[in-house]
Order: sequence, then structure tokens, then C-alpha cells
Amino acid sequence: MHMPNAFAKALPLAGLLLLLVPIPAAAAPACSGVSTGSTAQKDDAIGNAADLSAALKRAEGGEVFLLAAGDYGALTLKKEFSSPMTIRSANAKASACYTELRLNGGENIVLDGLVFDYAYTEGDRNSANRFSIVQSRAITITNSIFDGGDNRGAGSGRGLRIKDSSAIEIGNSVFRKWCKALTGGNSSNLTLSGNEFTDIRSDGIALGGAQRLRIEGNRLHNFRGVEGGKDRRDMVQIMRASNQRGTNIVIRDNIFDMGAGDYAQTIWMGGVGKIAGCKNQRDWAILNNAIIQDTSPSSPGFYDREFTYYTSGRTNEYNEYRVRPGSTIDRLDAGLTLTKSYPTRR
Repeated sequence: MHMPNAFAKALPLAGLLLLLVPIPAAAAPACSGVSTGSTAQKDDAIGNAADLSAALKRAEGGEVFLLAAGDYGALTLKKEFSSPMTIRSANAKASACYTELRLNGGENIVLDGLVFDYAYTEGDRNSANRFSIVQSRAITITNSIFDGGDNRGAGSGRGLRIKDSSAIEIGNSVFRKWCKALTGGNSSNLTLSGNEFTDIRSDGIALGGAQRLRIEGNRLHNFRGVEGGKDRRDMVQIMRASNQRGTNIVIRDNIFDMGAGDYAQTIWMGGVGKIAGCKNQRDWAILNNAIIQDTSPSSPGFYDREFTYYTSGRTNEYNEYRVRPGSTIDRLDAGLTLTKSYPTRR
């Protein structure tokens, strides 16, 4: 068959164009980005999951196991130790990484400087959970990273789930890129301090039926939804669980910052008992806060008397609110110091 000359010359070019068309890359497997130890490791560091498993079988309490960088797969512990047993990355710049964590019936366990990594795969539900603490006590996770999945540019999966446990401390750790970052219920003596929650699609902290809960010194910022999604974002959400209300809850010295993210409520409480504020409410106190509102222009704390409004640009803009000199917020020296830098565009 005779082929027109012009068409024949175009075929190689068409093939080249096809090669140049970008093909969507599949999500990288969890823990695939961890360092494999290019930085110096301690001589006594454990180098693989099998050796750690053997060491844990012999452990009784008080041991400190240092891990070389790498992918350690799933960590499952159902053991009660007589005193704190610690698993720690040997090098803070080259962390050991886990794709799954199951502490079920564990006691006296410290996890320090680890990475817990989840990678979204097609078909995963937003409720997919790979990291949990269940029916355990005296558990500490510190200096660690909980890395979530990416689904259509937004966080996916649920980070750490804590259920039916007591004496749990989560500190100085990062939760990023989750649908919901830290969830759970029916736990007591739970402390969340010094953590960062960012790029969360829905709720940062969502706990039900919590007893003696302390949320202190955390930074929650830049939550981000998915286009067309119907999530109602709460940075902190406290609710009932199994008809059990939360009691003895302290939330203080946290930073709630929308930043360049999407709208999110700061603290939402529902079903924890009748919450009517600090008037005639037993065991309920609101201290050292500037109470502001946007519903009554004639009442104290109305937005327009507290803030000066700025927009950051003509297109794709976001709003900035600078605290007005002499306002309630200014007199109490409350709120983020960041607002003093507004407007960022002059």
C-alpha cells in the first residue's frame, strides 16, 4: 500500500510525542524514601526486623534497642514489660521506618525517633488505618513522624488510633497528610503535647469518651480539603463514644492557624455533657482567652472592632486579619504573633 510521503514523515514524530506525554506515576510504596544508612550509625544498632523481633522476645523491660535506618515493615507488640522498653532510631537523621504499628495489650513501651509511613493505593478507604494502640497502657511515642497518604492532592487514611487504653503520651511528633490524623475513644490519662498537625483533610484530633485528657502546646495549621469534598474540618474534636462522655479535659497553649490552608473549626465539643460556658457550669473554666464574636455588632468583642481586614491579592487571594491597636485582643496580648506581620502584601 502506498503511504503519502507527508504522513510517513510524521509517524516518527508522533511516536516521539507519545513518549513525551507524562504518565501519572504510581504512589511510592510506604517507607521507600527512607535513608538506608548513608549517615553514620552506632555500632550496636540493629539492622533488620528479624533481629529486632528476636531481641524483643528476650526483652523483659528496661532495654533500649537502637535501629539502623531502613524499612522494618510491621511492628506488632502484645507484650507487657516490667519497666519501659525503648525502640529508638540510632541516628536522628536516618530514621527507622514502619509501614504498620499494632500495639494490642502492650505495656511500658517507648517508641522514639521513628517514622510511621502510609502510602495510599487505589481503592483504599479514607478510614484505612495502619497504626493503632489498643487495650494498652504506659505507651509513649515521641520525636516521631506519622506520614499519611495522598489521594487527589489531599490527605488520605487515618494516622494513629488509640482505643481502650490508658497512660498514653504522644509528644514532639509530626502528623501530616492524613484524612484524620489522631483518633480514638474510651481512653484515659492521655497526653498530647508539642506535636504538629498539618495538611489534614478532615480532623486533626478526634477523640471520644476521653477521661483525663491533656492537649497542650501543639501546633495545628494549614488543613487542606479535597476539591468537591464535604468534610467538616475540626482541628480538635471531642465527643461521646459508646455513650460515654469525656471528663477532665484540659486544652491549653496550643496554636490553631489556618495559614494558607482551607477553613477549619478550631475546637468542637459535642455530647460531652451540657457545655454552656463558664457561667453556672460545674467544673468548667475558660481562662486567659479573648472572647470575640461576629454575630452582634453592639456586643463586646465584635470582629470589626478587633481586626483590620486585608486581602492578599486580586486573584487566588486569602484573607488576613491584623489585630487592631487598643482592641480586647491587643490589651490581653492574645492570639498569634503572626497577625502583627499583616498585611504581607503592601
